[in-house]
Amino acid sequence: MSGAVLDDFYTDGQQFEQLYLTGIRKVNCATDKDTTITKEVVRCLQALPAEDVDKIYNLVDRKSPLDILPLVVIDGEFLPASPRDLLAKGNYKTNVNLLSSVVEDEASFILALVSGQAQFKPVDPQPITLPEAQGVLAFITSGRQSISQAALNKLYFSGLNADLDISNDLRKRVGIAYGDLILSCPVLDFSKEVFRNSPTTATVYQWYYTAKLGNLKFLCNQWAGACHCDELYPAFGMAFRYPDKSTSREKEISTEIMTFIKSFLYHGKPTAEQPEWEPFFLSGDNQKVIAPYYEINNGFKKPENFKFNLKELECAVLSH
Repeated sequence: MSGAVLDDFYTDGQQFEQLYLTGIRKVNCATDKDTTITKEVVRCLQALPAEDVDKIYNLVDRKSPLDILPLVVIDGEFLPASPRDLLAKGNYKTNVNLLSSVVEDEASFILALVSGQAQFKPVDPQPITLPEAQGVLAFITSGRQSISQAALNKLYFSGLNADLDISNDLRKRVGIAYGDLILSCPVLDFSKEVFRNSPTTATVYQWYYTAKLGNLKFLCNQWAGACHCDELYPAFGMAFRYPDKSTSREKEISTEIMTFIKSFLYHGKPTAEQPEWEPFFLSGDNQKVIAPYYEINNGFKKPENFKFNLKELECAVLSH
């Protein structure tokens, strides 16, 4: 699955219906008197041009400007509670093997495709200054009042010299921060919660994809880091389907990823060629989840690729 939303999740059908009515009214297929999506409302929507129906998603009244309206419907039923509540209560399959992953830059593609800002264009973007980048990040997180903007600025923009032309670094860091907020941290938190609430029956392995090689992949652009979906290319062997368009390192990464995914599916753990890669475990006092992860980057595997507790500080601030 793509992402693991834990918070701000819509679990009530009637609430979500009311939410979508705010957008439907703006295309004149409902009025303030309409409290449900009736057959008449549906017939009106069916008569609209497709491009007008497509606009409704962006016209819905949101809790924050970049709320993606997450929900899960299974066989016509909404989840009975928020995913975080279900995890905390152990209301899930606890005897599970989980292989979770995130990429370096999960959301620059969203900024490039839908932000409408010239500083984030995929090609030939306009320069962006440090204060402007900080302003964009403040806008992205404006729906979460508990997040400290000062802490975010220090975490994501430290080490940059504002007197130099660092536009590409700034763009990338905003994309990484946005991706951490909506995708990376929910996935990382989900993985820890699964293990924390069932440490004797759940086995969790984690990998982190930061490789950016060869031709730009779908959704990615030159100024971004390793992008959302970039890891799918090696996972599905695209380097071997299109060998003339792939580097030798891309083929090596693809072989490794396909091999450890196959091993995980069959045996619940990576291959014997990766003995350094450990599953999650608890600290000595059983109070803290220690989350090892394996980083796959442009270089070859070495001890420095095996680390612990990915983005722990960033997620602590963003999930506050």
